[in-house]
Amino acid sequence: MSFLKKYWYLLLVTLLTVGIGVVAFLTSTQLANKQSVAPTVPQVTPKATDDINCKLVFSITPNTPTPTSTGGPTSTPTATPTPTGTSSNNTVPECTGLTLSPSSGTPSFTTTVTCSGKDTDGDITAVEFTLPDGTTKLVEKNVGSPGSLSTDYTVSQNGTFSFSCRVRDNNFAFSDVPDVCKTSMSIGTAGPTSTPGPTSTPGPTSTPGPSPTPAPIATPKIPVSGGPTVLGASTIAGGILLLLLGLAF
Repeated sequence: MSFLKKYWYLLLVTLLTVGIGVVAFLTSTQLANKQSVAPTVPQVTPKATDDINCKLVFSITPNTPTPTSTGGPTSTPTATPTPTGTSSNNTVPECTGLTLSPSSGTPSFTTTVTCSGKDTDGDITAVEFTLPDGTTKLVEKNVGSPGSLSTDYTVSQNGTFSFSCRVRDNNFAFSDVPDVCKTSMSIGTAGPTSTPGPTSTPGPTSTPGPSPTPAPIATPKIPVSGGPTVLGASTIAGGILLLLLGLAF
């Protein structure tokens, strides 16, 4: 009895501690058995739709390195031979015009073809005419600079007739044949009728692809109240520790 009178308060604390621990243990056990308070909406796990239109297929072509050519022996340029009879310092003459007189008529008639040119360092000494049948005719005469030479051509039938010419200087160098030294005339034929170009066909209208199906929104899960009975166990252990400390002191 003397022991109970001396340590009654320790026994009381121990009983209270054990009682609180038991209540905490039972409470946590009861809460652990409760169902989830999450919404009752069924939770659907998102799943990607397998749409063939949403697949990307590509191929990678290996990049083959281009071989680098090694420097071979350097070719020595060969001097261009200068034409015989032409001075190396000669300036090429220039053809300045080509006219037809008359430029129209009724077959058969004769037209005079006149070619003009100039040379900055010499004289015009000849003209080479290219006739409608493809033949050439060379007319030689020193006419100075500027100067012109003529030839006749007989138009014997209807059609389109094209002429061109180039001039030659006293160093036997010929000029180019610019557009001003080309001409043509049409006898008894109508002008060319322009052919309308092809009508552009409108391209195909692009068809919009299918709209992607939205994935369902996952419903969040609310954790269940309660948990392990750590609180009850810790409370009981604390009461026992207090009892042992009271007995020790």
